[in-house]
Amino acid sequence: MPGKAKGKKGGCPVKQPKRPAPPQSSSDEEDEEMTLIRGLIARMEALEKAKAAPSNKGAGPSGGGGVPPPKVPRRTRGSVKSQLLTSLSSRLAALEEGLSPAGPGPATPALPPPASEVPALEQPSPLLPPPAAPAGQLPTDPANPLPPVKQVQRVSTRGCPTPGTHVGLSLGTWRAEAQQAIAASLAPSTRASYAAKLEAFSLFRESEGLVDVWPVPVEHIQQFLVFLHRAGRAVSTLGGYLAALAFEAQVRGVGDSSADPRVRRMLEGWTRAEPRPRDSRRPFTLDLVAPTLDRLVGCCSGPWEVSLFRAAVLVAFFGAFRPSELLPRSGSSPRDRCLQYSDLTFGEGEARLFLRRSKTDQRGRGQTVRLVAAREVSVCPVAALRHYVGLAPFAGSCLFSHSDQTPLTQYQFLAVLRRALRAAGVPLQGLTLHSFRIGAATTATNIGLHESAVQRIGRWRSVAVRRYVR
Repeated sequence: MPGKAKGKKGGCPVKQPKRPAPPQSSSDEEDEEMTLIRGLIARMEALEKAKAAPSNKGAGPSGGGGVPPPKVPRRTRGSVKSQLLTSLSSRLAALEEGLSPAGPGPATPALPPPASEVPALEQPSPLLPPPAAPAGQLPTDPANPLPPVKQVQRVSTRGCPTPGTHVGLSLGTWRAEAQQAIAASLAPSTRASYAAKLEAFSLFRESEGLVDVWPVPVEHIQQFLVFLHRAGRAVSTLGGYLAALAFEAQVRGVGDSSADPRVRRMLEGWTRAEPRPRDSRRPFTLDLVAPTLDRLVGCCSGPWEVSLFRAAVLVAFFGAFRPSELLPRSGSSPRDRCLQYSDLTFGEGEARLFLRRSKTDQRGRGQTVRLVAAREVSVCPVAALRHYVGLAPFAGSCLFSHSDQTPLTQYQFLAVLRRALRAAGVPLQGLTLHSFRIGAATTATNIGLHESAVQRIGRWRSVAVRRYVR
């Protein structure tokens, strides 16, 4: 046979002939997985026909025999083979379990129990998505069965393969958390005062046979105010009861009956008819500071206590502090609202105290109070603070603390103060811890300071400072 012609050098390469396209797949050429799928489909169709055909006359569901579902179209390719296998296997298992030994009969799907019979913890929340089906199984609903599987869509990159962080989040406690947030908008002392006033109002309605309803009828409030007024309560005290009722109405989301014009006119009428009582509290002026400090040695148990009370007296007077800003009320009272040791810093000829909270600063913005050194060392607040700090009090406690690191309370401070005043021969009538603030405003006014300067000393923001000047 003649040899094959050699390719010419330098010429174009000889192109290989194209291979013929493979013929389309037939039933003989399908792989094992597709054969298994076809077998499963055949078994499923046979079972569904057996379930649809009654085993004897009159058998089957009421209304006639069931109609078998349409045949599942065959899929020859795709990434859904495993999903089809899982789905078909699940349906076959369900159909085989539903067949009774007496013969194939239609299985009546069990209806879900009514919502009223489902326990509260098992009822799904309307705000949450339904629980996800197990992997490889389509979600089913007994009341609305799914049609036969026609196509299973693969998971795309646009889907969400994992549930978000919000899935499964219980909102059952949102009401309690909301109530806590509303209550936290008030100072602890105000919350306690409002609670006591609301309890008194509730007891009054119960004793008078009035219905406990909200919003409160205006007539109930009027009767309650008349009751309090006859008991000798001041008009300002009645205003506190109305404030408590108004806050409770806001919490409940109902109308505020305490703002009714008839209620306000009642308070205005009582104010005009009864002159405002005079403040009986006496000012603790500068002429009382020196004799009080001289008697501390005989009223205190040791050098630490003498230095502690001396610094507290001078800071309370020259800083015009409220008692709650300076000291805790008792040993069990919150300690974070009064001056702390870390709030004290010294500068050149001054001491700076950072006041975290106050009556006019409930949100805790804070402000700095500066105490300037006095010429006379015996009544100098800066010198008294330096001597007290030199004793090395506990750095993590309140500013004014005993040697055992327990805070000095308002009750202890007032008790020692009265003992020293009594030893100095000063009458105690009208002298309270608030007398330091009254005395600071009175002393500053008497030495000729302008009203704006007095307001800065005591951190007053209005003409309310005039009520403190004697």
